[in-house]
Amino acid sequence: VGMAAEYYNKKSLTNSNQQTEELNSKHPFLTNYNIDGNSHIFTCRLDIEGYWVLKEHKIFGLHTLPGTAIVELIRAAYENITGKIEMELMDVCFFKPLIVQDGEKIDIQISLIDNNGVFDCLVNSLPKNKDDMGYTIAKGVVRNLRKKSLKSIAFSDIDIKNYETFNSNSIKFDISRLGPRWNNFVQIKVGEKEGLGELKLSNEYASDLEHFKLHPALLDVAVALSWYEGNFLPFSYGKVRIYSSLTNRIFIYYKQDDNNSNSKVTLQSDLIIYDINGQVLVEIEKYCVKRVSESTQRKIESSNPNETKIETE
Repeated sequence: VGMAAEYYNKKSLTNSNQQTEELNSKHPFLTNYNIDGNSHIFTCRLDIEGYWVLKEHKIFGLHTLPGTAIVELIRAAYENITGKIEMELMDVCFFKPLIVQDGEKIDIQISLIDNNGVFDCLVNSLPKNKDDMGYTIAKGVVRNLRKKSLKSIAFSDIDIKNYETFNSNSIKFDISRLGPRWNNFVQIKVGEKEGLGELKLSNEYASDLEHFKLHPALLDVAVALSWYEGNFLPFSYGKVRIYSSLTNRIFIYYKQDDNNSNSKVTLQSDLIIYDINGQVLVEIEKYCVKRVSESTQRKIESSNPNETKIETE
């Protein structure tokens, strides 16, 4: 966090040497683009009404930018710089959620610092006023994809032992109040520390995929399948290999870490996301979530939303 803060303090608010560039993308998250030396700096002003990813995603009743939207932010910025859809994100860590209130507008900044083709990434919430310091939401690394995609599979070849099948009537996500784009769960076969799930984005929202190539709602439910019981928040991604855009219908195979248990504070899983033909779209290694503290759950309703801090154990 120290390195992130140092860069944020010294570079992010200094505009004298920045050169404004034309965006190559029409991505809704990218509205301004500047280059300062080896730093590519994107900004966006978020509000609830203008961005469905905030309007439809609540944690404990608070409009909160999902971690999967942060991953999509980094992906979109890298594509704008390089023109490449294939890429590898590494060591993506979340420090503090971005919570937006009704009527509030929040400026965020996505900085990619080029180190010979390997980009250090910072996602910051910019100061709201002269008394506000802003803060780092997340950081990570992104680079060109160096691994060939896995071969396509037949889903009948995925042998999950002693599984149970659940559908949308039997699985609920406890801590989030979610909008219609998150209503994409179809079914899942759950075995011992592994499972195979199916999601489908409504045709009404299929046009989202033109810009949101890692659709935040689809990806959010996809990663949640590996820990759907209990209250957890995303903590980090070890690696995210992106071979192609998500499609409106995807299948997710996940395998939990052997050390996972119901009593643990931190859970870790690996996931592979396929299209309907069994082609690999995304691989995720060491996706880590942390249990939300009981004290946080008790405090939310009585707290001032502007002062609420969502804590993990």
